[in-house]
Amino acid sequence: MNTRTLLILANSWKKGGRCVAGRRASIDGGRVRLGEWIRPVAPSALGDEGELLGSDCEIAPKRQVRPLDIVEVPLAHPSPKAGQPENHEIVPGNRWRYRGSIQKGSLDRLAELPDGLWDTDPNRTDRVAVSDVGCMGKSSSLVVIRPRAFHVQLRQKAYGGYQWRGCFEYGTNSYDLSLTDDVFRNEMSPTLGSRSEFVPPFGDRCLLCISLGGAFGDFHYKLVAAVIRDFD
Repeated sequence: MNTRTLLILANSWKKGGRCVAGRRASIDGGRVRLGEWIRPVAPSALGDEGELLGSDCEIAPKRQVRPLDIVEVPLAHPSPKAGQPENHEIVPGNRWRYRGSIQKGSLDRLAELPDGLWDTDPNRTDRVAVSDVGCMGKSSSLVVIRPRAFHVQLRQKAYGGYQWRGCFEYGTNSYDLSLTDDVFRNEMSPTLGSRSEFVPPFGDRCLLCISLGGAFGDFHYKLVAAVIRDFD
């Protein structure tokens, strides 16, 4: 077992379970230094796509990890998949240990500056074909960016309910991605009324954690896994 200290940057809904991701963190004299991305996943025998149970990512009874928490996570071994090279299997039954959190305020130092978001097809900026994943090499399937013109759309599903979409601009492209941050969705829902499109109260004063999902049919879909707002 290897314990890794992570700065959590996403904890979102995934197939009835949780998808958690963060960057390796070291604390030196109160300063947090960040390293590679790690996505803790359930052992293959327990999770169809690595989704965690809510209890797997608790740091206290009924208190799951949140973005900007710093936690120690017991990990068994790396478990990379095509398109998701940073996956590591957890050690089930070992509670994660809370170490603190970074100060809320300007989050600019957390923002990464990729040229784009795995843009292998200019006509489909919401997905990457399974056949194109090999062209990405060992590129991480997770990134935190500062968006432009961020807004949310709710679209009626054919079988009932709504799909939440995070729409924004980054670099030279426009993106329209599934938004799986259910904490953000639950917070925004009471304010919606009859609206099916809105700009959150904080506008672009936020970061988005973008994740490349596991293969679904012929594609890996891009997801807004966390909306991390700035606080003054």
